[in-house]
Amino acid sequence: IAVSDFKAAYDLLSVSDKAKADPMLLLLGVNLSDGLGLVDITAFADPTKGILYKADGSLRNPADAVAFFVQAGSFITVYNALTTTQKSKVDPILLLLGVNLSDGIQQSDLDAFADPTKGILYNADGTARNAADAMSFFIAVSDFKAAYDGLSAADKLKVDPMLLLLGVRLSDGLGLTDITSFADPTKGILYKADGSLRNPADAINFFIQAGSFITVYNALTAAQKLKVDPVLLLLGVNLSDGIQQSDLDAFADP
Repeated sequence: IAVSDFKAAYDLLSVSDKAKADPMLLLLGVNLSDGLGLVDITAFADPTKGILYKADGSLRNPADAVAFFVQAGSFITVYNALTTTQKSKVDPILLLLGVNLSDGIQQSDLDAFADPTKGILYNADGTARNAADAMSFFIAVSDFKAAYDGLSAADKLKVDPMLLLLGVRLSDGLGLTDITSFADPTKGILYKADGSLRNPADAINFFIQAGSFITVYNALTAAQKLKVDPVLLLLGVNLSDGIQQSDLDAFADP
């Protein structure tokens, strides 16, 4: 029944969506463009391929399964349209997520795409991620990291504590935890309040400026801080207990 339902969902796809899904299915030994055959049924029955079966052995919703292959195909289409320079920015980040598209799509890439904890194809709420937006995000992360790497040692000392507050630690390279923090719109590292991407260089400069402000504040005498603190509180900043994300939010408020 599940195979029949999957085939029915596939048959309902538009020509353009079939063009996205077909290469993904071929990787798994399924070719529905010429109808359903015994080879396809064998591939459907293989739980290691995960076409109709989840990791726990339960059956997937066939319509959701077909939609996944269309979404994966859309992602590949957008990736293939990137320039060489853009791919050089995107590839290292995808590798952190278990995806290597520089040698074409492989089953291991599909497995990573299907992992909900990685959030490559899907948002945290389960909705499909816009592939072009995802690529723009990866490029912005790469540009932010490049801007950080270009900082002097003194400026990195200003920026690092600010980023740590937001769950990002670039002093030891880019990791999955950093990518998760970058993707969090509530932290506002790469995203403005309206959801649009920030200019990465501008974002880095903000953290340098914030770090410089904290350095000067920390150098004040106790008597001077008693004068400054009430004024900062009026502006939504409380540095008497150290720098907090709420302080960074206030700093960022134009």
